[in-house]
Amino acid sequence: MRTPLFLFGSAVLAFAMSAPPGYVQGLKNYLASKEFSINGLFYMYDFNHNGKIERNDWLYITNDSNHRAYQLMGKPPTATDAFGWLPLSSIPADLDRNKPSGYFVFINFPKDKEFYGTNAFSWVYVSSGKTYKLMGADANHNFDYLDENGDGQADPLSNVSYTTDGKVITFIYATQDQKISCEDEQSFSQQGISFYMKIRSWFIGNIIYNCKYNSEKHWDLKPATITIKNIQKSEQFDITLDSDKTKGISIYDYAKGEVHIQGTYNGQKIDCYEYYRSIVPVTVSRDNITQLEKIMENWGSGPCDPDFIRTTCPHNYYQSFGSNDCSNHDNSKFTTANFIDAHIITDWEVTESSGKGDKVHKDEVYKKQ
Repeated sequence: MRTPLFLFGSAVLAFAMSAPPGYVQGLKNYLASKEFSINGLFYMYDFNHNGKIERNDWLYITNDSNHRAYQLMGKPPTATDAFGWLPLSSIPADLDRNKPSGYFVFINFPKDKEFYGTNAFSWVYVSSGKTYKLMGADANHNFDYLDENGDGQADPLSNVSYTTDGKVITFIYATQDQKISCEDEQSFSQQGISFYMKIRSWFIGNIIYNCKYNSEKHWDLKPATITIKNIQKSEQFDITLDSDKTKGISIYDYAKGEVHIQGTYNGQKIDCYEYYRSIVPVTVSRDNITQLEKIMENWGSGPCDPDFIRTTCPHNYYQSFGSNDCSNHDNSKFTTANFIDAHIITDWEVTESSGKGDKVHKDEVYKKQ
C-alpha cells in the first residue's frame, strides 16, 4: 500500500494497522485532554540530488535548542531502531527549514503500553490539518499507521483537528453527533449553457455553511461574532475546460499568507506558491456575512485577489482557471462556454482566538449537459 497523501507520494511506504476495541475512542479523548510538545519536524530532502524522492530521502530535525538531524533509513534498521535513523553531523545548508512536511509528536498514550507492551510507537504525525497515529513498523520497516475504518488504508483521525504555535500543539476532538450535513442537487442554466450540479457539505463548530444553491447566503455564524486566529484550507481540484485539464491540491495558510499548489496542467507538473497579505486574525460578525464569505471563499484567488502580492506559479496555471479576466473572475470557472466539468473538494480548519476549532467541508461536482 502506497503512502497516503500527507507524505506526498514519495517512495516511503506506509501501511495500515487496525486497533483493538476502545483504542481509537480512548486515543481521541486522550489527545483532547492536554497539550503536547512538538518533538520534531519532518522534511522531504533529496539527499542524492538525483531529482527523485526515495525511501531514505526524509529528514527529521528535533524541535529543541540542539536541532539534531536524522536521515530516515540512513542506516540498516534494527530491532531497537525500526526506521534506521542515521544521525547527521549538520543540517543540509540548502534545506528550506520554513517549510516542513509535518510534525512528529510523542504522546505517550497509556493504551499503547497496555495493548502492545511498549510506547516506542506512541507518536502521531500531523500535516495539513490531519493527524495520523503511528502504530508500529512492518517486517520491511515501513511505517504502520492506524486504519480507523477497517478498509486497509491508513486514515487520519476522524473529527480530530489541532492548533499549534510550532512548539506546542493542542488537539480538538469534535464528536460525530456535532456534525451537521447538507446536500443539494439540481440542473440549471447560465449564459445559455445547461449544467448539472451536486454539492455535499458538513460543518462542526461555530461557522456554518449552507450548501443550498439558491440560498441568499451560504455562510453564517452561531454566535454574534467570532475572532478568527487562523484558517488552514485544503482544496482538491479536477477541472476541465475544453481540452485543458487542471488537477491537483492547494494548501492554504491564511496566517502566513501562503498557498502551496501541487498538481498538473495538461500533463505538465505544477509545484508553486502564491503569497498574500494576511487578513487574520480578524473578527467577523453575523450581521456582516459578506465579510465572512470573502474571507472563507475568496481569499487566495490568484492575481485577481486584492490581497495578492506575488506568485511563483506559471502563467498557464491562471489561464486554466480563467483568472486572466479579473472583471468576471467570480463566475469564470463555471459559466464560460468552454467549461465541461469540475470536481472540487474543500476543507476549512478554522482556529478561533479562544483555541476552539471549527471545520467546514464542501464537495462540489459540476457537469456541462
